[in-house]
Amino acid sequence: MAAVAAHFGRDVDRTLAKLPGILEDARGRGVDLLVLPDATIGGYLLDLHHPVEEGDGIPHSVEIDGPEVAAIVALAGDMTVCFGIAERAVDGGEERRYNTAVCVNGDGVLGVVIACLSAWPASVTDRSDRIRNDRQAHLFDLYDCARAAENQVYLVSSNQTGVLGGLRFLGQAKVVDPAGEIVAKTWAKGGLAVAEADVSADVARARRSLNHLAQRAEHAYRLTAPA
Repeated sequence: MAAVAAHFGRDVDRTLAKLPGILEDARGRGVDLLVLPDATIGGYLLDLHHPVEEGDGIPHSVEIDGPEVAAIVALAGDMTVCFGIAERAVDGGEERRYNTAVCVNGDGVLGVVIACLSAWPASVTDRSDRIRNDRQAHLFDLYDCARAAENQVYLVSSNQTGVLGGLRFLGQAKVVDPAGEIVAKTWAKGGLAVAEADVSADVARARRSLNHLAQRAEHAYRLTAPA
């Protein structure tokens, strides 16, 4: 399994030209599951506070059955690839966009999945000279480790890199094991965080004495009507 740290901007054609090299690198390293960042196709917002004030502020939107997704299906072959899009859908005659994670292989779209596709920027209020010292860099790792540990699963967490508009992205793609330990990681620059594991055995080992998901008390957090 591998998580990608890389920059994907507004130019969809450039992204589609860039992806074959990334997929071939992963395939050459024996990767079965490749997780690309959120907003792989069309890039992320330029500004978290005022995303629509600039003409190019909203990412290019695509349809699940459109040519952009089909291009990645064609590249995937026997590899499973997850990537983020701004999905376009029409609801009551009005176009809407959804932040969607798509999972494909060479046979087509498998579904929308439990993989962690991020476009996680550095702090916009308390910038650090070095990304690895940024408060958001710490939180990104903390949340990923907590998600893996509390669900007792492998978490493959990708992220954007570089700069888009006023946002500087952290990179820090990683694979976290069911104990919450980071077993592979990139830093601020682009790259692949690659890890090999016996997933079923490792998950079973993590859940042997304490299975968090099996011990949920769903009735305790069901929504109830106010009195």
